[in-house]
Amino acid sequence: MTGEKDQSNKVSPLEAAINENLQRVYREALDETVPDRFQALLDELRQKESSK
Repeated sequence: MTGEKDQSNKVSPLEAAINENLQRVYREALDETVPDRFQALLDELRQKESSK
């Protein structure tokens, strides 16, 4: 059983490259700012929720 677990934890070079690229794209997406129009809509929704 231990041998099978060790083999399943190994990542191929292709999988490692895919993982790195996905992490990079995710980090870049998190760093993007919210567009002004979308932020205005969020603010409007928050105001409506707080006035209830």
